Amino acid sequence: MLIDATLTKSFAESGDHARQLEDAGYDGVWTGETQHDPFLAMLQAAQATEHVTIGTAVAIAFARTPMTTAYSAYDLALVGRGRFVLGIGSQVKPHIERRFSMPWSEPAVRMREYVLALKAIWAAWQEQSRLDFAGDFYTHTLMTPFFAPEPHPFGPPPVFLAGVGPRMTEVAGEVCDGFFFHPFTTERYMDEITLPALRRGRASAGLDDLDGFALAGPAFTCVGRDEAELATAIAGTKQQIAFYASTPTYRPVLDLHG
Repeated sequence: MLIDATLTKSFAESGDHARQLEDAGYDGVWTGETQHDPFLAMLQAAQATEHVTIGTAVAIAFARTPMTTAYSAYDLALVGRGRFVLGIGSQVKPHIERRFSMPWSEPAVRMREYVLALKAIWAAWQEQSRLDFAGDFYTHTLMTPFFAPEPHPFGPPPVFLAGVGPRMTEVAGEVCDGFFFHPFTTERYMDEITLPALRRGRASAGLDDLDGFALAGPAFTCVGRDEAELATAIAGTKQQIAFYASTPTYRPVLDLHG
Protein backbone atom coordinates (compact mmCIF):
# COMPACT_ATOMS: atom_id res chain seq x y z
CA MET A 1 0.00 0.00 0.00
CA LEU A 2 1.28 3.46 -0.95
CA ILE A 3 0.42 6.54 1.11
CA ASP A 4 -0.31 9.61 -0.96
CA ALA A 5 -1.31 13.18 -0.21
CA THR A 6 -3.31 15.92 -1.90
CA LEU A 7 -2.04 19.42 -2.53
CA THR A 8 -4.04 21.69 -0.25
CA LYS A 9 -2.10 24.94 -0.09
CA SER A 10 -2.59 27.87 -2.46
CA PHE A 11 -2.10 27.29 -6.17
CA ALA A 12 1.02 29.47 -6.19
CA GLU A 13 2.56 27.22 -3.52
CA SER A 14 1.94 23.93 -5.37
CA GLY A 15 5.61 23.29 -6.01
CA ASP A 16 6.74 24.10 -2.48
CA HIS A 17 3.95 21.99 -0.98
CA ALA A 18 4.78 19.03 -3.23
CA ARG A 19 8.41 19.21 -2.14
CA GLN A 20 7.37 19.31 1.52
CA LEU A 21 5.19 16.23 1.06
CA GLU A 22 8.01 14.36 -0.68
CA ASP A 23 10.40 15.29 2.12
CA ALA A 24 7.83 14.09 4.67
CA GLY A 25 7.90 10.62 3.11
CA TYR A 26 4.72 10.45 1.04
CA ASP A 27 4.73 8.19 -2.00
CA GLY A 28 2.56 10.35 -4.23
CA VAL A 29 1.20 13.85 -4.64
CA TRP A 30 -2.14 14.55 -6.31
CA THR A 31 -4.40 17.45 -7.15
CA GLY A 32 -7.98 17.75 -8.31
CA GLU A 33 -9.73 20.15 -10.65
CA THR A 34 -11.73 22.63 -8.62
CA GLN A 35 -10.60 26.26 -8.61
CA HIS A 36 -7.45 25.94 -10.73
CA ASP A 37 -6.05 24.07 -13.72
CA PRO A 38 -4.75 20.75 -12.34
CA PHE A 39 -2.14 20.34 -15.06
CA LEU A 40 -0.46 23.62 -14.14
CA ALA A 41 -0.32 22.54 -10.49
CA MET A 42 1.23 19.23 -11.55
CA LEU A 43 3.82 21.05 -13.63
CA GLN A 44 4.92 22.90 -10.51
CA ALA A 45 4.96 19.64 -8.56
CA ALA A 46 6.98 17.86 -11.25
CA GLN A 47 9.63 20.57 -11.29
CA ALA A 48 9.89 20.68 -7.48
CA THR A 49 10.16 16.94 -6.73
CA GLU A 50 12.42 14.03 -7.61
CA HIS A 51 10.78 10.67 -6.97
CA VAL A 52 7.13 10.88 -5.82
CA THR A 53 4.33 9.91 -8.14
CA ILE A 54 2.42 12.99 -9.31
CA GLY A 55 -1.04 12.97 -10.80
CA THR A 56 -4.45 14.48 -11.33
CA ALA A 57 -7.23 13.10 -9.17
CA VAL A 58 -9.04 14.09 -11.14
CA ALA A 59 -8.96 16.27 -14.25
CA ILE A 60 -12.39 16.66 -15.85
CA ALA A 61 -12.22 14.75 -19.12
CA PHE A 62 -15.38 16.07 -20.73
CA ALA A 63 -14.28 19.67 -20.16
CA ARG A 64 -11.63 19.06 -22.84
CA THR A 65 -11.21 17.21 -26.09
CA PRO A 66 -9.00 14.12 -26.04
CA MET A 67 -6.42 16.07 -28.06
CA THR A 68 -6.02 18.89 -25.53
CA THR A 69 -5.78 16.41 -22.67
CA ALA A 70 -3.28 14.31 -24.64
CA TYR A 71 -0.92 17.26 -25.10
CA SER A 72 -0.95 18.24 -21.41
CA ALA A 73 -0.52 14.69 -20.13
CA TYR A 74 2.21 13.76 -22.63
CA ASP A 75 4.22 16.85 -21.70
CA LEU A 76 3.83 16.15 -17.98
CA ALA A 77 5.03 12.59 -18.50
CA LEU A 78 8.18 14.09 -19.98
CA VAL A 79 8.72 16.82 -17.37
CA GLY A 80 7.96 14.37 -14.55
CA ARG A 81 10.33 11.78 -16.04
CA GLY A 82 7.69 9.10 -16.10
CA ARG A 83 6.18 9.88 -12.70
CA PHE A 84 2.94 11.46 -13.94
CA VAL A 85 -0.41 9.64 -13.80
CA LEU A 86 -3.37 11.04 -15.72
CA GLY A 87 -6.42 10.65 -13.52
CA ILE A 88 -9.69 11.65 -15.18
CA GLY A 89 -13.36 11.76 -14.29
CA SER A 90 -16.61 12.65 -15.98
CA GLN A 91 -18.12 15.22 -13.55
CA VAL A 92 -21.91 15.55 -13.67
CA LYS A 93 -24.13 16.82 -16.48
CA PRO A 94 -24.91 20.33 -15.13
CA HIS A 95 -21.22 21.18 -14.73
CA ILE A 96 -20.26 19.88 -18.17
CA GLU A 97 -23.09 21.64 -19.97
CA ARG A 98 -23.51 24.82 -17.92
CA ARG A 99 -20.03 25.46 -16.46
CA PHE A 100 -17.79 24.14 -19.24
CA SER A 101 -20.30 24.54 -22.11
CA MET A 102 -19.38 21.13 -23.50
CA PRO A 103 -21.59 18.28 -24.77
CA TRP A 104 -22.93 15.56 -22.48
CA SER A 105 -24.33 12.18 -23.48
CA GLU A 106 -23.91 8.53 -22.50
CA PRO A 107 -21.05 9.24 -20.07
CA ALA A 108 -19.71 5.70 -19.75
CA VAL A 109 -19.76 5.03 -23.50
CA ARG A 110 -18.27 8.45 -24.20
CA MET A 111 -15.55 7.93 -21.60
CA ARG A 112 -14.53 4.62 -23.11
CA GLU A 113 -14.09 6.30 -26.48
CA TYR A 114 -12.29 9.24 -24.86
CA VAL A 115 -9.61 6.98 -23.36
CA LEU A 116 -9.21 5.03 -26.59
CA ALA A 117 -8.79 8.33 -28.45
CA LEU A 118 -6.10 9.42 -25.99
CA LYS A 119 -4.20 6.21 -26.54
CA ALA A 120 -4.49 6.51 -30.31
CA ILE A 121 -3.10 10.05 -30.22
CA TRP A 122 -0.21 9.05 -27.96
CA ALA A 123 0.60 6.08 -30.16
CA ALA A 124 0.79 8.36 -33.18
CA TRP A 125 3.27 10.59 -31.39
CA GLN A 126 5.34 7.95 -29.65
CA GLU A 127 5.46 5.55 -32.58
CA GLN A 128 5.40 8.30 -35.23
CA SER A 129 2.55 6.54 -36.98
CA ARG A 130 -0.51 7.86 -38.78
CA LEU A 131 -3.31 9.14 -36.58
CA ASP A 132 -6.58 7.52 -37.61
CA PHE A 133 -9.18 7.47 -34.85
CA ALA A 134 -12.85 7.73 -35.82
CA GLY A 135 -15.51 7.21 -33.15
CA ASP A 136 -19.08 8.19 -32.44
CA PHE A 137 -18.08 11.13 -30.23
CA TYR A 138 -14.49 11.98 -31.17
CA THR A 139 -12.63 11.90 -34.46
CA HIS A 140 -8.90 12.55 -34.72
CA THR A 141 -7.48 11.97 -38.18
CA LEU A 142 -5.14 14.92 -38.73
CA MET A 143 -1.66 15.13 -37.19
CA THR A 144 1.02 16.76 -39.34
CA PRO A 145 4.67 16.71 -38.18
CA PHE A 146 4.55 20.41 -37.27
CA PHE A 147 1.98 19.71 -34.54
CA ALA A 148 3.26 16.33 -33.33
CA PRO A 149 5.46 16.26 -30.20
CA GLU A 150 8.68 14.34 -30.52
CA PRO A 151 8.69 10.86 -28.93
CA HIS A 152 10.28 10.85 -25.50
CA PRO A 153 11.85 8.07 -23.42
CA PHE A 154 9.10 7.99 -20.79
CA GLY A 155 6.19 7.48 -23.16
CA PRO A 156 2.53 8.20 -22.46
CA PRO A 157 1.32 8.25 -18.85
CA PRO A 158 -0.92 5.61 -17.30
CA VAL A 159 -4.61 6.54 -17.21
CA PHE A 160 -6.71 6.15 -14.08
CA LEU A 161 -10.47 6.66 -14.22
CA ALA A 162 -12.74 7.69 -11.36
CA GLY A 163 -16.17 6.19 -11.05
CA VAL A 164 -19.01 5.09 -8.80
CA GLY A 165 -21.60 3.34 -10.92
CA PRO A 166 -20.96 -0.11 -12.39
CA ARG A 167 -20.93 1.01 -16.05
CA MET A 168 -18.18 3.61 -15.61
CA THR A 169 -16.29 1.17 -13.41
CA GLU A 170 -16.41 -1.47 -16.13
CA VAL A 171 -14.95 1.06 -18.58
CA ALA A 172 -12.05 1.63 -16.19
CA GLY A 173 -11.35 -2.09 -16.05
CA GLU A 174 -11.50 -2.44 -19.83
CA VAL A 175 -9.45 0.50 -21.13
CA CYS A 176 -7.58 2.08 -18.20
CA ASP A 177 -4.56 1.29 -16.05
CA GLY A 178 -6.18 2.06 -12.72
CA PHE A 179 -9.37 3.07 -10.94
CA PHE A 180 -10.15 5.75 -8.37
CA PHE A 181 -12.94 4.68 -6.05
CA HIS A 182 -14.93 7.49 -4.46
CA PRO A 183 -14.72 8.25 -0.72
CA PHE A 184 -18.51 7.88 -0.66
CA THR A 185 -18.35 4.10 -0.69
CA THR A 186 -18.46 1.16 1.70
CA GLU A 187 -16.68 -2.15 2.06
CA ARG A 188 -19.82 -3.94 0.91
CA TYR A 189 -20.19 -1.72 -2.16
CA MET A 190 -16.55 -2.36 -3.02
CA ASP A 191 -16.95 -6.13 -2.71
CA GLU A 192 -20.35 -6.49 -4.39
CA ILE A 193 -20.35 -3.75 -7.04
CA THR A 194 -16.94 -2.15 -7.70
CA LEU A 195 -14.60 -5.14 -7.87
CA PRO A 196 -16.96 -7.33 -9.93
CA ALA A 197 -17.47 -4.46 -12.40
CA LEU A 198 -13.72 -3.97 -12.77
CA ARG A 199 -13.27 -7.68 -13.36
CA ARG A 200 -16.00 -7.68 -16.03
CA GLY A 201 -14.24 -4.84 -17.79
CA ARG A 202 -10.89 -6.60 -17.63
CA ALA A 203 -12.42 -9.82 -18.93
CA SER A 204 -14.03 -8.02 -21.87
CA ALA A 205 -10.56 -6.81 -22.87
CA GLY A 206 -9.08 -10.29 -22.53
CA LEU A 207 -7.02 -9.31 -19.47
CA ASP A 208 -6.23 -11.44 -16.43
CA ASP A 209 -8.35 -10.44 -13.46
CA LEU A 210 -6.84 -7.34 -11.78
CA ASP A 211 -3.17 -8.24 -12.23
CA GLY A 212 -1.19 -5.09 -12.91
CA PHE A 213 -4.25 -2.90 -12.41
CA ALA A 214 -4.09 -0.15 -9.77
CA LEU A 215 -6.88 0.52 -7.30
CA ALA A 216 -6.67 3.80 -5.42
CA GLY A 217 -8.87 6.25 -3.60
CA PRO A 218 -9.35 8.55 -0.63
CA ALA A 219 -11.01 7.82 2.68
CA PHE A 220 -12.81 10.05 5.16
CA THR A 221 -10.60 10.35 8.24
CA CYS A 222 -11.29 12.49 11.30
CA VAL A 223 -8.43 13.63 13.52
CA GLY A 224 -7.95 16.29 16.19
CA ARG A 225 -5.52 17.32 18.88
CA ASP A 226 -8.34 17.43 21.44
CA GLU A 227 -12.01 16.53 21.74
CA ALA A 228 -13.15 19.89 20.36
CA GLU A 229 -11.03 19.59 17.23
CA LEU A 230 -12.15 16.01 16.72
CA ALA A 231 -15.80 17.04 17.03
CA THR A 232 -15.27 19.75 14.43
CA ALA A 233 -13.66 17.25 12.06
CA ILE A 234 -16.51 14.78 12.53
CA ALA A 235 -19.12 17.47 11.87
CA GLY A 236 -17.35 18.52 8.68
CA THR A 237 -17.12 14.93 7.48
CA LYS A 238 -20.81 14.34 8.16
CA GLN A 239 -21.62 17.43 6.12
CA GLN A 240 -19.52 16.17 3.22
CA ILE A 241 -21.16 12.73 3.34
CA ALA A 242 -24.57 14.39 3.33
CA PHE A 243 -23.60 16.44 0.29
CA TYR A 244 -22.58 13.34 -1.65
CA ALA A 245 -25.70 11.51 -0.53
CA SER A 246 -27.82 14.29 -2.06
CA THR A 247 -26.22 13.85 -5.50
CA PRO A 248 -27.98 11.37 -7.83
CA THR A 249 -24.65 10.14 -9.23
CA TYR A 250 -23.82 8.47 -5.91
CA ARG A 251 -27.22 6.90 -5.35
CA PRO A 252 -26.06 3.34 -6.24
CA VAL A 253 -24.17 3.21 -2.94
CA LEU A 254 -27.33 4.06 -1.02
CA ASP A 255 -29.45 1.69 -3.10
CA LEU A 256 -27.21 -1.23 -2.19
CA HIS A 257 -27.83 -0.57 1.48
CA GLY A 258 -31.56 -0.04 1.11
